[in-house]
Amino acid sequence: MRRFKSPHLGIFFIIAVIIPSIILSLIAVRAINHEEAYIEKRLEGTLMAEVIQVVSLVNMVLKDMQEELTNTLQIPTDNNFAQTFAKWKEKSNLVDIPFMLSSTNEILWPDLNSNLSKEEISFINFNKDFFSDKKEIPVYQNIAVVYKDAIINEIKKMRETQKLVKREKSEERFLEKASPSVPFKSFEPSGLPSEGEDVAQNQVFLFSDKDSHSNIGGEKKSTGEVGQTIDKIDTYTQLQMSKYTESQFAQHPSIRERVYKEARKKGKQVFVRNVILQQKLSEKVNKQKEEFKEQKSLYVSEPLKFSEIIANKDSGIIPRFINDKLNLLFWKKDEKNGGIIGCVINQRGFRERILSVLPEIYSSVRILTILDENGIPLVTPDDGKTRDWRRPFVAREISELLPRWEIAAYLTDPHIVSAKAQFIGWVMCTLIFILFISIITGGVLILRSLHSEITLAQQKTTFVANVSHELKTPLTSIRMFAEMLKEKRQPDEEKQRKYFNIMVSETERLTRLINNVLDFSRMEQGKKRYNMKKINIVSLCREIVEHHRERLEQNGFTVNFTTNIERLTIYADEEALKQVMLNLLSNAEKYSPDEKKIDVEISKEEKFVFIEIKDRGIGIPERESKKIFKEFYRVDDALTSKVRGTGLGLTIARKIIQDNGGDILYFPHYGGGSIFQIKLPIFEKE
Repeated sequence: MRRFKSPHLGIFFIIAVIIPSIILSLIAVRAINHEEAYIEKRLEGTLMAEVIQVVSLVNMVLKDMQEELTNTLQIPTDNNFAQTFAKWKEKSNLVDIPFMLSSTNEILWPDLNSNLSKEEISFINFNKDFFSDKKEIPVYQNIAVVYKDAIINEIKKMRETQKLVKREKSEERFLEKASPSVPFKSFEPSGLPSEGEDVAQNQVFLFSDKDSHSNIGGEKKSTGEVGQTIDKIDTYTQLQMSKYTESQFAQHPSIRERVYKEARKKGKQVFVRNVILQQKLSEKVNKQKEEFKEQKSLYVSEPLKFSEIIANKDSGIIPRFINDKLNLLFWKKDEKNGGIIGCVINQRGFRERILSVLPEIYSSVRILTILDENGIPLVTPDDGKTRDWRRPFVAREISELLPRWEIAAYLTDPHIVSAKAQFIGWVMCTLIFILFISIITGGVLILRSLHSEITLAQQKTTFVANVSHELKTPLTSIRMFAEMLKEKRQPDEEKQRKYFNIMVSETERLTRLINNVLDFSRMEQGKKRYNMKKINIVSLCREIVEHHRERLEQNGFTVNFTTNIERLTIYADEEALKQVMLNLLSNAEKYSPDEKKIDVEISKEEKFVFIEIKDRGIGIPERESKKIFKEFYRVDDALTSKVRGTGLGLTIARKIIQDNGGDILYFPHYGGGSIFQIKLPIFEKE
């Protein structure tokens, strides 16, 4: 850059152009961010109100389901279980697998002596130990309500410390009326049952250390102690207190962490939610970004036995995870016979009931849906767009009866907020755009050039180190075994043959590495030549697999070659295709440390033959999958990587296949691993 002849001109340029431009930029960005944050905050409030309303509706459905199952249930007479339960299924589509327990909680139905379905057998296997109290299951509780007294007292302490007593005077009177003074350091959970708990606030069930019995969707019997407590604190106040403590619990990270820590000390398990809420502009402004990396669940769990769960209740619904799938067990006590009657709630019928109360899921502003225990939406809009369903705009957990289930809202257009605020900052951005365009463009070009040069230099340095290591490893093996054979230190002929095989294998590996480097050099210079001829690709692939099968199987691999085609002719370079296949098989071998399985499949579709090499190795992260065919590129490029490589194998493989008229693609293998698919044109006779 040419320097200013006078220092005064430089100072004037800085004062007159650079500084005003920077100030205008800061003002423009600040104005845009504040406007977007304001619009976003209003939108968040609107959507959260709708989400809370849906939470309330879903909880009403859960309550109605329990009432329906209770009302349609009939006690079997004369041990006629099958007929009674068949009628129950006819009356309600919520009934999946009925069951009946004796007074000692032994399973009377399904009857092991009858012809049971697979589902009934599975039900018995998974639940017999649970029903007999030999096994505990997690019981879910709303942590903000369990520890509500401690939360309230800490909030009062914070108000006093911040000298906001005057502003919070009315709130303090409310707190003094509703809660006794309990030292926060004790952190004892509340034992007050919230019988009037609003379904919008998740119908929480309260829990005490002295009486570890959870009200899992059940009807709690009235006791003298509970009755006296309810006389002192009215239902409306309890409802308001639950809402207040949940709100304060969400707003204060320090209190939240203390509550979670104390819950862990009490033996309760804290879960992480399936969703990660999108970073809000208002949160960025307040520098609270760290709070939104991990979303802990409002519900914690504690292991309980079946007898503890049903104690002091007549009926209820028990959520239980089996193979990471949520199952709901409805139960009701048989007062006459002293047993338990219930059923596994039908998943399809249950989900239909839930979806029936969901409002229109798609609008011009938002998408509203329900996420199940695995973060999968129950219903999605038919707009053909791909979304990350684990990143909602707002979301709320539903209930302890549906742990890990959430109502989630997504923006139809992620840019809707910025679009509404765009005009406000447009004028100021236009004023500084011309001044900065040349600087930004030049800076970006220089930075990109420097970055490319630095990256290339690093890749070449790593390449040299990796090639050196790759050459050293097989040479070391060959030398070691050659010296052992030369000095006749191993008289066993079988082991001698094994050593010779290893030496041959290492020699082939060394040859393949050198060929890769030479081929890459020829390709870079445009000197690569191919000997094109007609080839039976099926026989060629089978020959390659069988040639390396013994070595792979000795290394613990299971090798399968699958095709229903005997002959397919292509026009290509045979040696080049062998090199591609060996590179892919070598990758599958190197990157399969645990499950050692390689499948080679050949199929035909229209005018192309497809060769797929599948493994069950470590796989490739989705964000890296588009880069793996670049020269020198490795997913883990560190010199200390456990698996060495040059970063050229896939680059050369794709180049060879493309030069032979085809292409090579990568796909993730369902269940773990990688799939490399070679696509080549079939030779057509003239």
